Amino acid sequence: MAYVDYADEVIFAGKSHKKFPLILNNEHIINRLTLKYFLSQRVLWSEGTLHTYTKHVCDFISQLELENKECSFDHIDEYWLEAYANQISNRNPGSEGYVSQLLSSVIDFLFWCENNNYCKNLIGVTSKFKIKVFQTKNGVTHNLVKYYNKQGASPKIAPRDEWIETVLSEEYFKSEDLEIRFNLMVEWGRRCGLRAHEICALSVDQIPSRETLEQNIIEKNNSFIELSVTKGKKKARIPVSGILLKKTLDYIESERNQLIKKFKNEARLQRKAYIPPQQVFISSTTGQALHRRTFSNQLRSRWLQALENGNLTQDQYVWVHGLRHRFATDKLKKISQLKHIRDPREVTKTLTRHSHSSTLDIYTASIHLEDMND
Repeated sequence: MAYVDYADEVIFAGKSHKKFPLILNNEHIINRLTLKYFLSQRVLWSEGTLHTYTKHVCDFISQLELENKECSFDHIDEYWLEAYANQISNRNPGSEGYVSQLLSSVIDFLFWCENNNYCKNLIGVTSKFKIKVFQTKNGVTHNLVKYYNKQGASPKIAPRDEWIETVLSEEYFKSEDLEIRFNLMVEWGRRCGLRAHEICALSVDQIPSRETLEQNIIEKNNSFIELSVTKGKKKARIPVSGILLKKTLDYIESERNQLIKKFKNEARLQRKAYIPPQQVFISSTTGQALHRRTFSNQLRSRWLQALENGNLTQDQYVWVHGLRHRFATDKLKKISQLKHIRDPREVTKTLTRHSHSSTLDIYTASIHLEDMND
């Protein structure tokens, strides 16, 4: 079965790409067609989009491997695509939105293959093709993508603070240092609405001095930090409580510094150079910046542990992006209660750094679900 691995570095057209995703087969041979596809899209996609497409296309390649060793497209048509969609749905019950996303990625990949002559008469916008698609402003889509998108799962309630606290109370890490790091990262998610990759990208240079922080705490003022790594690579300036920043600075000067000393000592013994990363949160295993997937997996593992211990139920779901949902939902609730603000959604859109106020529909639905359950 195909699997995803990551090259430490890929240099293409003179530009270096770190942790570039690759799809390999059971014999550890790189799928060259998918590599060409990802390289062709590297300028258009963000890092997060690239990793998402990689997972989706890998699922598709795995399915082809089960059917023929060569992974050819010869037998693929509308009926095959529908059967594949049903299989994904059966594997992921209640995740119709995921089925739609995966199918969309597969359609995009196949359409690229058709346009670059890696297949012929397989997919196109007329009936002469075995798979008929429709043009959109962003590319092409298929009726199955639209169908599963409409069947999408009902909105989830943003994880309540008490659910998050329950997850945090679970005994998970053997080290107190790791516990402090994890709790701090969770706070950046739910108090500031940062996404996982934004939390992991926070740098030491972004944290204000202790003197500035203590003054802001006394005056009960927020400090502002500039985010350089965001969704869509748009720079943003966000307010952060002095208390959260002080906790972060304490971590940097204590637990983080101890970890850096450990890796420097190990490197010295091995006669190697160790250059600490600029990021605030570093891995206790590699000494490099903690990856967002590691953070996401840690939170999920703790939620599953709370589930197993009977402290939470399946409906009381806590996930990394849910921390941002909690932040956005709380902001929308609070601002909606202020009579002097004419358009709470527009203000909330700015605070949560969304491009369109329609994106807030999911948070409005979350508030409705919360009110129903209260």
